[in-house]
Amino acid sequence: MADPIGTNEPAQRPLTLEQLAQLQQQFVDARSWQRFHTPRNLATALIVEAAELLEHFQWADRDEPVTAGSELWLKLCDEVADVFIYLLSLSDTLGMDLAREVERKLHINEARWPINAADNAEWQERNHP
Repeated sequence: MADPIGTNEPAQRPLTLEQLAQLQQQFVDARSWQRFHTPRNLATALIVEAAELLEHFQWADRDEPVTAGSELWLKLCDEVADVFIYLLSLSDTLGMDLAREVERKLHINEARWPINAADNAEWQERNHP
């Protein structure tokens, strides 16, 4: 796998979750940052980056569209990537298989939130008081 880190260029093909995690770990290892990557520090950094993502919407009109390729969209891409990078690092530090945990949680959500549930007033009242 070609290492796009340092080139500022993405790989020619989409990378797997595992490959992205490996690239992130290489980045951390090259800088000897492992000692800073405690679960608490990574969770804190994740929230800070999520707040930076939200900041772009702070004073936006609710109906303001985000157009692919626009300046706002490019900034959002950077923030979403930062959130994801910290999530990868946190899950790796905790020894989690992120793909497996996402799949597991999606199955839980599927059972908890049935199709068309939002259209059912009784269900809404029971689950969103």
